Amino acid sequence: MSCPILHRIYNILRKPPRIPLLTALISGSAIAYNLFLPSIPDIGVAFGVPIFTVQTTLIAFLVAYALAQFLYGSVSDRFGRRPTLLCGLAIYVVASLLCAFAPSMTMLLLARILQGIGAAGSMVMVRSIVRDLYDRKNAARALAIISTVMVFAPATAPAIGGYLHTHFGWQASFLFLAILGTVLFVYCWARMAETNVVQGGDLITSIRTMALGYRVLLRERSFVSYNLNIGFIAAGAFAFFAGVPVVLIDSYGVAHRTPSAT
Repeated sequence: MSCPILHRIYNILRKPPRIPLLTALISGSAIAYNLFLPSIPDIGVAFGVPIFTVQTTLIAFLVAYALAQFLYGSVSDRFGRRPTLLCGLAIYVVASLLCAFAPSMTMLLLARILQGIGAAGSMVMVRSIVRDLYDRKNAARALAIISTVMVFAPATAPAIGGYLHTHFGWQASFLFLAILGTVLFVYCWARMAETNVVQGGDLITSIRTMALGYRVLLRERSFVSYNLNIGFIAAGAFAFFAGVPVVLIDSYGVAHRTPSAT
């Protein structure tokens, strides 16, 4: 008697993730890059380093973010989307807390690398989950909605980060990311079902197969051309995001300090 009841409760709690949850996951990943940008000048002052040194945390995040994406897919094919996503979110939360309470610039840099690794998990898993749940037509619609929000979220993140910094200090942006990651982790742990029904196989073989696939793709000129186009556009956007807060604060005198610091 108890087994069917427990099974029913399990099915009620564990449901396939829907578009709002997937959108929230990918948005949390996207804003981690630039939410703290208005805090860059004050972080430099706090640690006694030039602004350029603080900006290297952006590069560190992006490099880790890019490289980690190569591994998440193979790991989730072997162990499942849900545990891989939860692992990425856990890393994201811990790294955000380390950023907030970093005692030195070196620790902040290392924490940003770890944060990039964690944020990559949501980015990869959302796309993988969409592929698991939807056919080709519906997957295109789902990814279009998610991608729209993914573009909008980083554009608004510096404004949110500026508000947090002005009222609560430079650590507030990282604490915000930690809280957001914790909420997403708890919700996914309690409510999200596994979507990869064919998980298993050898991890090394999966990585080797992926590497061979990339070799084939890199030989396709159209694939390389389109990706270079997107890459250059993204590079311009990231350079803009990184530079504008510094220019506004240092050159135009936009207020950025907490009331206690002014």
